Amino acid sequence: MAYTDKAAVWSHDGSRIAFYRVFSDYRVQLMVANAQLSSIHSLLPPEDVSPDRDLQCSTASDRGGNRPAWSPHDRRIAFQRVEWFTFPNGQQLPGTGLWAIVLGTGTVLPMALHPKSYHGSFYYYRSPQWSPDGRYFALVGEGINGQSCIIIRPTGALSPEMGDLIFDRYEASDWPEWRPGTGPDVLAFRMVRSAALVGSDRTMINLLRPGSPRQAGSGLAWISPSVPPACATGGGTAMRIGSIAWSPDGLHIAFTLTPDAASRAASCVWIVNLKTHQAHSVVSRSAAAVWIGDSTIGYLRKRHGEGWNVCVENITSRRTRVVGSVPNSDCQWSPSRTVLVYSTGEPQVTGTTLRLLHTGVTRERLR
Repeated sequence: MAYTDKAAVWSHDGSRIAFYRVFSDYRVQLMVANAQLSSIHSLLPPEDVSPDRDLQCSTASDRGGNRPAWSPHDRRIAFQRVEWFTFPNGQQLPGTGLWAIVLGTGTVLPMALHPKSYHGSFYYYRSPQWSPDGRYFALVGEGINGQSCIIIRPTGALSPEMGDLIFDRYEASDWPEWRPGTGPDVLAFRMVRSAALVGSDRTMINLLRPGSPRQAGSGLAWISPSVPPACATGGGTAMRIGSIAWSPDGLHIAFTLTPDAASRAASCVWIVNLKTHQAHSVVSRSAAAVWIGDSTIGYLRKRHGEGWNVCVENITSRRTRVVGSVPNSDCQWSPSRTVLVYSTGEPQVTGTTLRLLHTGVTRERLR
């Protein structure tokens, strides 16, 4: 049976790649490969995960993807599994919960499930993210109509069916990303705040420290880009922030800003200084930035034809070079940034549809 390999994610040590194998009958199988893609094996049998919804794998979207996630020490992989909801009228809805497989034993453990009598509206759990110290587990809850929220759980402290521990009361939150390194856990995520009196919404990045004495949801800082043209007129309901990425020193955040969700070509990578809250754009028609060092980023830039160019830029000198191209935005940089893994998107019956792009980048060369 034909399949397409999607949503590849590197382990933190860069030695393995986890991904989903999606078959032509829409069943999904969790797989793992070595860094060279020369040794591939399945972790679980194929399953019906989300029969009526596509697996979203783009790193350039304003919607976080359905990728699996490695635990901080690469001992577990979190993944999606179907959860069925039965309504009073007898109708059923396939949602998703999050589980984790222990690589040393093959044991599968529940991470975030819905209670049996669920009365909320976020039927789909996706985009799992462990905090660097493993104390917390963040995810996105999504509803049937696309509404979304951020959920944070202490790992191992609560039942996986505890329900929605929602830290924001809005319905367009997405892209949870933990600050790297040691120190207090801080989660950055996109939030859209309604501004009914002015007829538009404010899209911003919220920073949240779990367990802080502040009221949950109040945040540590509010960042709303003021330079983009869309913001000059108060923004708009279609303006979105995505692809949030922390700098290694935790002092800057790169993100993708799409002024109009109906026009993806207008997306642009921006960088915000967390001390001054000043933001500046990097380049137009770009998305999915990653940090290579404290002053160098990599990103995708839309080609005039199909696909994306893979670019590297020193944000101080503004020196930019193209290191390759990929056919789509289902890709991820390795932790060393020397390799990019991407999906061709073309079904096969043998081998893998994943490919590697060697960037020729090293942190030493870019200092």
